[in-house]
Parts: sequence; C-alpha cells; structure tokens
Amino acid sequence: RYSLLSGLGWALCAGCVHTPAGARLSTADATRIATEAAQRNGIILGDYKRPEPHCRDDGSWFVFFDGRGIFKSLGSHFAVTVDDGTGKARVDYGR
Repeated sequence: RYSLLSGLGWALCAGCVHTPAGARLSTADATRIATEAAQRNGIILGDYKRPEPHCRDDGSWFVFFDGRGIFKSLGSHFAVTVDDGTGKARVDYGR
C-alpha cells in the first residue's frame, strides 16, 4: 500500500510534466511506468532516491534509481528502460 503511494508520489515529483520533442511519453509517464515495473519486480522503492528519467535518441527512456545511504553496496542501483512507443518496461539490475 505504501509503496504504491510512494510510486505515485515519485511520478508526480519527477520534474515538471515535460515531453521532449518527438517523444510520446512525458517524463512523468516514463517515471510512472518505470516505478510500476520496479514494484512488479519486488523492488522496495523506499530504498532508492527519486528516479532520474532521461529520454534517449533511440526512442526509449532510461530511468535511473540510485540507492540511498552513505555506505552503498555493490548493486545498490538499478535502471528501467521504457520503450517510448509501446510503454513496455525492462528492469536492469545494478552490478
């Protein structure tokens, strides 16, 4: 329940609702899709800083989630790639 609210909060706070030239999804849309994909994969979003969405030239979004805390361990980050045309998301775990 709280992770859903957290995900919605992140989507609303992902900067202004901005759609880069040529993109179908806005930054808020890409962030929402990425946070939902992360939650479906069992990731606890409270362990991560606010996501950073970036629109790529290849028609995809790269949404980076960096771990919280001073002593981050190896793999304390992950990213989600969101296809701008289809909205499909793929979680890429940090190594």
